[in-house]
Amino acid sequence: MAIGADVDPKRSQVLERVCESRLKTRWLSLAGPNFDAIFSTEGIEHLENLFRSCARCVRILKPGGILVLTTPNITALRSRVRFFGSGFFGRDSRPLNESSRHPLHHIGLATFPELRYELQHVRLPVNESAPHAHQTDKLFIRDLRASMWLYTKLAFRKEKDLAQRSRNKEILATLLSASVLFGSV
Repeated sequence: MAIGADVDPKRSQVLERVCESRLKTRWLSLAGPNFDAIFSTEGIEHLENLFRSCARCVRILKPGGILVLTTPNITALRSRVRFFGSGFFGRDSRPLNESSRHPLHHIGLATFPELRYELQHVRLPVNESAPHAHQTDKLFIRDLRASMWLYTKLAFRKEKDLAQRSRNKEILATLLSASVLFGSV
């Protein structure tokens, strides 16, 4: 059985019909390890508490189950350039409308290291990072890769803890990979 849910109640109703589910609760509140896989597509950035959401995924996944997660890549060079110029990441080109709460607001954007940290602490190791699409259309953004590499490498050298230094090598390799630097999701 497949169960679908969305932060937008109207979309959640559509997913429930598509999945032929009669379940009227959101998937994050389900009890027990009942699922072989969870697919979270462009969802976590809309949630208030990333750590709690990741922990709930662990609770409802069967042992050996997998979480496939997509989220806007605010670590991408294009997003970094946008943030440098405007103070806003990626597609959020202006402040959120504060007059009303909306389920599609990006209130929980996370960098790759932050997301990895949350997943590691709930015992969901990151096995792979892959982009939705490469965005290398701007030559000047591609040219920033060398300076980002140097700056990030210098920042990572400050770590004193030997075990964390070892983990940082893996994090650095992913941060500087084409999939993270040029991937949109």
